[in-house]
Amino acid sequence: MRIPSATLLTVFSALLPLLAPPAAAQGYVCAEGGGSPTATGWGTQVFGWMLARGNNGPVVILGVAGADLNVASVFTSLGASSVTNLAVDASNANDPGVYAAITAAKIVWMRGGNQANYVNFWNNTLTEQAIRDVWQAGGVIGGTSAGCAVLGDWIYDSNVGSVLSREALRDPYHPFISFTDDFLNLLPGTITDTHFTERGRLGRLAVFVARAWQDAGLDLLGIGVDDRTALCVYPDGTAEVLGEGAVTLVSRSAATQHEIAPGQVPVFTGLVHHQLSEGYTYDLNTRSVTSRPPSAVLSPPPGPDPQFAEVALSGDDLGDAARGDVQVLDGGDSSALFYGSLQVVDGTNELLRTVVSTQTFVSTTWDENRVGGPQYALALNPHFLALYLDTGVRVQATAAGQVRIDPAVGTEAATVVLDSHGMLSSAFSSYVSSGASVGPRQSVALENARLHLLRSGMAYDVELHRPLDEQGASFCVGKPNTQGCTASVTLSGTSSATLAAPFTIGAVDVLPAANGILFYGYGAGSAPFLGGTLCVSGPIRRTPGQNSGGAAPCSGSYALDFNAYVQSGIDPALVPGQAVYAQYWYRDPLGTGGSGLSNGAAFTVGP
Repeated sequence: MRIPSATLLTVFSALLPLLAPPAAAQGYVCAEGGGSPTATGWGTQVFGWMLARGNNGPVVILGVAGADLNVASVFTSLGASSVTNLAVDASNANDPGVYAAITAAKIVWMRGGNQANYVNFWNNTLTEQAIRDVWQAGGVIGGTSAGCAVLGDWIYDSNVGSVLSREALRDPYHPFISFTDDFLNLLPGTITDTHFTERGRLGRLAVFVARAWQDAGLDLLGIGVDDRTALCVYPDGTAEVLGEGAVTLVSRSAATQHEIAPGQVPVFTGLVHHQLSEGYTYDLNTRSVTSRPPSAVLSPPPGPDPQFAEVALSGDDLGDAARGDVQVLDGGDSSALFYGSLQVVDGTNELLRTVVSTQTFVSTTWDENRVGGPQYALALNPHFLALYLDTGVRVQATAAGQVRIDPAVGTEAATVVLDSHGMLSSAFSSYVSSGASVGPRQSVALENARLHLLRSGMAYDVELHRPLDEQGASFCVGKPNTQGCTASVTLSGTSSATLAAPFTIGAVDVLPAANGILFYGYGAGSAPFLGGTLCVSGPIRRTPGQNSGGAAPCSGSYALDFNAYVQSGIDPALVPGQAVYAQYWYRDPLGTGGSGLSNGAAFTVGP
């Protein structure tokens, strides 16, 4: 089914089939991000993996026209029993002979090109059935570029055109964004993207994940695969990264807020961001890293939070990229990351523990350096913050530790924040990509960062490591718990005494399985309390308790629809115009006072 650009599914019963877990995979999938392979280096790793799982073939290489003799020679050189190039378009996609040729294979490799052709020519045909039959029989299905793009549950089908990150970050319903949800479906609960860092596609993948949630209530895992790199998936949903670059995995978290509408800059916050290089393994079912390579470096404990001077930054000004603690220099070479020649040098230190990228998405010529360069700097400097500012974006850094986004000059784009605070490990590629290289390719792993798309009127608090929306203001400091996290309050929606839509007050980074309550007052406070700070002043009221759930460290959370609470009439003081100051308390038996405390959040009850 082709999914229209602005479809909004609102009937819960219609979502039930979409939310049902898909059937378990039977075979192997190898999603490779692009690039011409050889029988050495990364080609040996990726194509050797497929041959080992597919018993050395036979191999069928699928495209819509012509043949790929280079890929055929790689498979042959690495031991394939036979290799057949097969061109399939609309004229022969239902040919029984094509079906027989594909199903005779143990390995099917889908070439690059335009994924729209695969979706339009092969969907609901014997060709699609043959690919699935090979997979269900325990075979290997692999694809590069366009062939990789069609492996997910949802497919960015490129049926109208290929959207750039800067276009998606200006309008999440750009006419070039269209999806297909009923072709192959080999990687349940995912959407894939290719040539990922090379073409600066971090922003557009986040928008794809946001659209799936907004339009269909689907909590997809976004998989962005670099060129010469693959995510190779076993039948049980575990996967390993192979090749020169990185695989980026983004997904919603309990803290995620979203506001997605046609023609408006998207808001999509609190995304879990794992960027993994060769040797990392990952479980698609639990969405967690399961092992690291020996070369991975465990991150030290976080240092001091970033400190800012009062400074204005413009996404139009390349010179503003020097305003951070460190700066990434590419020497005017658009392929510097690929050739290993990026330099990370001291900045002006106006934004400590921060790296800034400007004119980030202005051209795919520079995307690799301007998106991947700050990530390289974060791997060298764990727990730093990266700010990606496209042209038109204006921000103000404040001494209070906030980045406030001003109205745009010209067309607004989302401000992209990648916060590596709390990251668990990093690693660096060891591949030398070319005879012209001066060192290893500067692709990196960043395990457990957070990604945010913000619009004007919002701010990012670098001490709380979370965004502030247009209505909510964070204040006061929370109390670290005994698992090393500090719970923080989140606000989502619009506060109202009459609006039926929810206004959710939440808390994240809470101890798992801990009982807790939200309490609030009508003024701010700063009194010592249970080893922390009481951020509100009386009279203080408490809401019904909840268990935080979760099992992993700091995985607990809390959520309350405060609009419903207001409209229940429990507190007659909650009328339009009333200022509210809220804080979250939870049990921390080993902590001081046996309790944990979040920061405070302030808002005003709306009409």
